[in-house]
Amino acid sequence: MKMKTIQSIIMIMALCALISCNEKVQQSSSNEYEFIGGYPTKATIEKAYNQLDVQRATQVYMDFMSLASQNAIFESIIRELDLTKAGDVSIFTEPGKGKSESIGLTYNTESVYSSAFTDLKTDGPTVVETPPNVLGIVDDGWMRFITDLGNAGPDKGKGGKYLLLPPGYDGDVPEGYFVFECPTYRNWIMVRGFVEDTGTGDDAITYYKDNFKIYPLATGPREDAKYESASFNEGNTTHPRDISYFNLIDKIVQYEPSSAFSAYELGLLKAIGVEKGKEFSPDERMKILYLFQYQLFLKDLIRRLKRQMKVHIVQFYRLN
Repeated sequence: MKMKTIQSIIMIMALCALISCNEKVQQSSSNEYEFIGGYPTKATIEKAYNQLDVQRATQVYMDFMSLASQNAIFESIIRELDLTKAGDVSIFTEPGKGKSESIGLTYNTESVYSSAFTDLKTDGPTVVETPPNVLGIVDDGWMRFITDLGNAGPDKGKGGKYLLLPPGYDGDVPEGYFVFECPTYRNWIMVRGFVEDTGTGDDAITYYKDNFKIYPLATGPREDAKYESASFNEGNTTHPRDISYFNLIDKIVQYEPSSAFSAYELGLLKAIGVEKGKEFSPDERMKILYLFQYQLFLKDLIRRLKRQMKVHIVQFYRLN
């Protein structure tokens, strides 16, 4: 309990330092408005528009977090493991400590994870061959459920072939597959294997090479598919928490079909300068506002941590 309290204090101190790093941001946050003869001054109009842009940027940050989180996993696989092609497979070959150096969402320590992503824009309909006795999923680019794989999926733990179709696909669909149409081009495929089946280390890589395959329907299995260990890798699969967050959202919007977004989502993005087919190039004013929006997030986080720290302190004194 004492250690948790100390950690909370350290976190708050670090975040406070970030909050105070930019005087321009603090100046732009003023809520004082001036009216002369019932009309807003030029400075007040500018502040009002700044506030509106901050609110829109904050809404984008919240509404698109699942999209950013899911695609951050793809970017991490490419960046840190050099698995650049859709269907290349990353594997946590060592349970427990093998995951301790990587930052990720909701890992457990026991499973021998294996994951990959699709690119239905480049590859077209894509086949996923799953091993028996796994717990797996296919999620779209928004981290939304498409289907289970393995024990909870239609193959019922026996292993099987799944066919993932691109958005709006109207071509022929062969028989012999569990077929699902995906709303996005890039989708996440992940299975959790059990150590007694997969083994660890090189044995786990061999197991997945033999039993877990992802490839275009048109070409058949890829001979050049990579299977790489992610264990003991200092990777980070979480989304950016700075201005580059918006660059990632723009990259996704440019690649994915417009049908992957609602009219509201596209309109909200356009309001902050993210628009399909156009370069995202915020000026200095908008960059400062994005930074301010991020610092609002940090302030809220500090508020939550302070409340949590008070609970830890009370519990600490009760126990001592």
